[in-house]
Amino acid sequence: MNVSEDESQLSAIARKFLTVYYICCAWLQSKECLEKVTQTISFLAQPRESHLLLLTGEVQRDRAAELLGLRACNFRPRHSSKLGNEFRVFTNYDAGERLGGWEQEQ
Repeated sequence: MNVSEDESQLSAIARKFLTVYYICCAWLQSKECLEKVTQTISFLAQPRESHLLLLTGEVQRDRAAELLGLRACNFRPRHSSKLGNEFRVFTNYDAGERLGGWEQEQ
């Protein structure tokens, strides 16, 4: 078995068991980091069946939408240490009351 066959089998196994939620707590401030996370999620996720949640900086809003199809939730995490970068939660599903639903499109 070659590497690509191994990867294909691993992906099939992961997709069989990992279809409910992917929680990605990533403190990503660069495009490259989010692109790598996107590649990993794409390898493991079943596109229409996976619920994605991404916790990262507000600066990644456009990239999260472009790369993963995520929208910002109304919930706004706060830093206890008063960090300068605003964090946000992005999802591909409407989290409703739990995360305050999605922000209204501007």
